[in-house]
Amino acid sequence: MNKDDIADLKRFIAATISQQTTDLRQEMGSLRKEVEDLHQDVGSLRQELGNLHEAVGSLHEEVGELHGELHEEVDGLRQEMYRGFAQLNAKIDNLSNSIADALEAAHDDSDKQFKNHMRRIVRLEQRAA
Repeated sequence: MNKDDIADLKRFIAATISQQTTDLRQEMGSLRKEVEDLHQDVGSLRQELGNLHEAVGSLHEEVGELHGELHEEVDGLRQEMYRGFAQLNAKIDNLSNSIADALEAAHDDSDKQFKNHMRRIVRLEQRAA
C-alpha cells in the first residue's frame, strides 16, 4: 500500500469513528432523555402513591368514625329496646295483677252468692220441715 492509500484509509477510519462517535452521542442523548423521563415518571408515581396513601388513611379514619357512630347507635337502640321491654314487662305485670284482682273479686262475689244461696236453702228447708 502506498502513502495515499494509507492516508485515505486513515481518513476513512477517522470519518467512520467520527460518525460512530456522533451516533453514540445522539444515542446517549436519547438515553439520557429516556432516563430523565423515567425519573419524572417515577416521581409522578411516587406522588400518586403518596396521594393514594393519604386517601387510604382518610378513608380509614372515616371508617373508624363511622364504626364508632354505628356502635353508639347500636348501643342506643339496645338501651331503647331494654327500656321498651321493661315497660312492656311492667304493663304485663299490671295487666296480670288486674286480671288476678278481677278473678279474686269475681270469686269473692261467687262465694258470697253461694253462701247466700246456702242460707236461703237452709231457711227454705227449715220452713219446709
